[in-house]
Amino acid sequence: VEELAVTEGSQVQTGNILVKLDPRLAEIELARTKAVLQKAEAHLARLKRGYLPQEVTMAEQQLLKAQQELRLAEKKCQALRPLLERQEIPPLQMEEAEASRQQAEAAVGEARARLDLCQAGTPPEEIAEAEAEVAVAQAQTALATLDRDLCTVTSPCNGVVTALPIHRGMFVDKTTRLLTLIDLSKVFVEVRIPGG
Repeated sequence: VEELAVTEGSQVQTGNILVKLDPRLAEIELARTKAVLQKAEAHLARLKRGYLPQEVTMAEQQLLKAQQELRLAEKKCQALRPLLERQEIPPLQMEEAEASRQQAEAAVGEARARLDLCQAGTPPEEIAEAEAEVAVAQAQTALATLDRDLCTVTSPCNGVVTALPIHRGMFVDKTTRLLTLIDLSKVFVEVRIPGG
């Protein structure tokens, strides 16, 4: 409890501040959720924008490089086959060359897939996923804003504070009763008159 704006017996009007709780944790959480929201929005914007021309060019260059390495590996294998047949090289050397050729083939496939992805743009399901992440971040930010706003407790009606079991500096949680407020505009009195 950071501040008590009332005491027992205080009369209050609707909207008057009753209690202020320490908002620091709520403000930190709000800042965190805002940052998460900004990150999600930036990610969505990037996906909607698609790949930059520089990224497509880079993917094309990676494919060309992988194709050159494959051609070199194939030439090496072709040059080593006759030597292996004549037993001028050990079989292990040919196996190593063949493994290098297979790795180069895999690299070409990977580079081609990357280029295809860059040219095709962002798949709609990725955009939908990013939009959902933005919606979740917005909801978390709204909840954090509400938690921060609830650190200032205001009177929901005109009335009188009849109990105030808290004091300044006290730790409270969501289950702690802060005060009792009675709306005196709806008081019923039952009186018995003795008959005589």
